[in-house]
Amino acid sequence: MIRKLNAVAVAALALVAAAGAQAQSSVSVYGTIDEAIVSLHNSADAQKGAPAAQRLRGLEDGGMTASYLGFAGTEDLGGGLKAKFKLESYLKADTGTTTTGQFWSRNSWLGLAGNFGTVLAGQAETPLYNATTAFNPFGASANFSPAVRQYFGSYGDVKAVGTSGTSNQAWANSLTYYTPGDLGGFNGALQYSFKETATGSGSVGLSGGYAAGPLAVAAVYQQVKTGYATGHQNTWQLDGSYDLGVAKLFAQYGQVKNTPATDEYKDKIWQLGASVPVGAGAVLASYGEKQYKETGAGNTYKDKSKTLSLGYDYALSKRTDVYAAYAYDRFSDNDPTTAKFESTNSVGVGIRHRF
Repeated sequence: MIRKLNAVAVAALALVAAAGAQAQSSVSVYGTIDEAIVSLHNSADAQKGAPAAQRLRGLEDGGMTASYLGFAGTEDLGGGLKAKFKLESYLKADTGTTTTGQFWSRNSWLGLAGNFGTVLAGQAETPLYNATTAFNPFGASANFSPAVRQYFGSYGDVKAVGTSGTSNQAWANSLTYYTPGDLGGFNGALQYSFKETATGSGSVGLSGGYAAGPLAVAAVYQQVKTGYATGHQNTWQLDGSYDLGVAKLFAQYGQVKNTPATDEYKDKIWQLGASVPVGAGAVLASYGEKQYKETGAGNTYKDKSKTLSLGYDYALSKRTDVYAAYAYDRFSDNDPTTAKFESTNSVGVGIRHRF
């Protein structure tokens, strides 16, 4: 009987130990699936004489947000220290394929978090991308956010921001640091991407901001050298938002400057937007411009991209919403040798689920 009681005690202790281990670590599966019926066109592709050639129609993934699948985990190491990891892959739910040849194309990192903040090693989204998506009413929408389209490109857009490693949104081979979350509303991030290529050198990005109550502001700077045979690209951006209750207002202004061996390129990008609660959803509006200028060899080339987006996002639940969005796009340039371009528009109606 004593041996049986000892065996039961040992089994109980093992169960308690296992439960304690599970309480100290966790792994979650999450992501977003976004499907929409769309008709997409970009004015930079709308050459007169063949305006329909570049239009995309049909059922497409990522009408408002690119679909992705993610795995994240934490382990409590004691003394306030935690190990963290995240693996995320973009996907196309309409075809069941990945969007790129790179499987973990969104985030793929391992890190440590504590009272000092958080340090990540691997591929992580840049401070510039995080600020661009946070300070506009359409978030990370590649189709309907003027800011995302003009900084990072979408269907038919010419992106302003260059790459570091494999992506202009998330830098591979990088170390990233985030300040702790108890700094009275202040926050900061620093990222360094090792070159690991035959050209260029390491790239760096940093941001600082403040968010408390209805006000949020941020300033971002990054310099990209990875992948540039000569020269580099400097980008800076200022962001702000204010929640009035009846509407949340957004503003962004930034510049992207390329300094290669010969010509110099500069983009000036700004965006104003608002999100107005209506019923169980919100009306979204954003207007943005990108002014491009190239100088070199005695020539000056200029072009301008203007985008106006309107939408309504209706929440069916905390995790599922339906939306309708429209974007008007106009492109113009001063190069007499190029074909004339015209204004065009895009529209999408879709459903999005977060899990």
